This record gives sequence, structure tokens and C-alpha cells, in this order.
Amino acid sequence: MRRIITTTLFAAVSAIAISSCDNGAYTANPKKDQTSTMNPFDNTIANNVLIGTMEGKIDGKTYDLKGYYTVDENNMRTIWARVINDSVFFRTIMIVGNNDVFKGKTNEVLRDPVISITYSAYDTMLKRNKVFMSTNVAASDSVKIYKEGDDKIWGQLNGKLIREDPPPSDPSDSVFIDHMNFYLEKK
Repeated sequence: MRRIITTTLFAAVSAIAISSCDNGAYTANPKKDQTSTMNPFDNTIANNVLIGTMEGKIDGKTYDLKGYYTVDENNMRTIWARVINDSVFFRTIMIVGNNDVFKGKTNEVLRDPVISITYSAYDTMLKRNKVFMSTNVAASDSVKIYKEGDDKIWGQLNGKLIREDPPPSDPSDSVFIDHMNFYLEKK
């Protein structure tokens, strides 16, 4: 009797141990190109932000944004993201530039005057959006591309954006975006 109980207990513990080793579906498929898949053990690529998100600091406070990118018929790339669960200020970030500037880049800082960075937030006092921009990315602001390909882009955004709307432009009213890491898909 003792042997039956011991054997049953051993079988139960073995079943639990084996089932706890299941890490989900096996995804290695030799027929599919996985070169743009992120390595979860490599913390150098955009700090492992989740696909479809941006994460970083706006004026020193950390925010999570949900986003994507598009390429239009004029070969212009638009990277767009909105702060998650932001029902008051509707904060958004948009990066626009010629698609050829972004295409195929790996570990490159894009300081190109044709790239514009825009941050928009609703001002509850003015009852309208305040728009902050950097149209001279060649100077101090930067978009760094860690990897681009397979309709995905990994990178980081840094910069000081100056209020442009409502006019007139005011350099003393600015927003700092720091280490805004992104991992976005083409939509």
C-alpha cells in the first residue's frame, strides 16, 4: 500500500514539474524570416519595449504610449503614438520624414533637417491643444534607429521641442523628451 501511495505521489509531482516547464508554443520556424524578432535577453535594443509601444520620459515623467508607423504615397514615413489611458490631455508624439532616411538603418542616429518631431497635448486652461515641435533635428534632437526591417522599427527619440501653437513660437515654453524607446509595426 505504501508503495502505491509513494508511486502515485511521485507521478503527481512529476506531472506538475513537467507541466510547469511549458513556456508556450514553440515558435522556431525555419521557413519564416525571424531576423527582426527581438531577443528578450538583449537589453541594448530599445530596453525591450513591447511591440506597438513607446516608453520614455516627457518632462522627466515616464509615459507609455501605443503607436505605429505608416508610409504614404509620397514616400513619407509618419511614426505616431498616443499616451495610453490619457483621457484628459490626449498627449501624442509624431515623427515625420522621408521614408528613405529611415529605411534599412541599424544603430544610426538620424539627425536630418527633413525630419520633424511634434508633441501635442490638450491645455485645459486654454481649452485647445498646445503643439511643440522640433523642425531642426540636425541640431541637438535625435532619432536613433536600432533596427529597421520586416515592417518593424526599433529606436529611440530624444529632444527639446519648442511650443509653436498657439502662436507666436515661444522658446521658453518647451517640452523635453528623453530616452523615448519605441518598437513599432507598419500599419
